[in-house]
Amino acid sequence: MLGIVLCIMTLSALDNAIAEQVWEKEIGSGMYESKGVSKIEKLSTRYMLTTYCKGMHSIYIKDTKKVNLDSYIDHFVRVRYSRIAEQRFDVQCVKAPCAPIYEANIVIQDLEEIAVSIEELAHYQTSCTAVDPPAR
Repeated sequence: MLGIVLCIMTLSALDNAIAEQVWEKEIGSGMYESKGVSKIEKLSTRYMLTTYCKGMHSIYIKDTKKVNLDSYIDHFVRVRYSRIAEQRFDVQCVKAPCAPIYEANIVIQDLEEIAVSIEELAHYQTSCTAVDPPAR
């Protein structure tokens, strides 16, 4: 999953990697909403948000106190969230000098479950909408 690869990097690389992504839109100062449709998934003890919009994009979810994510696992949702970057201390340096390593996470502020058919999911993956745009 591409999102996992982007989750751990230096802070400047992290800022560049998550700025103005195709699968989200900024809805306020530091607040974002997923475009397309998303799904909550659990990977071992951690939750991830996978968004289907011109591909699949995954990112870790931090702080699950506001929403009971277990009740949304494998359901399609529309999500509003903020982003945070946290320094990781458990990553070993391969070749010194090593810059601090950061992990991208989101904090969910609000989510709503939505119904999505298999056909609509295919459209979301290619165009971020449930149906093809009208021909011009």
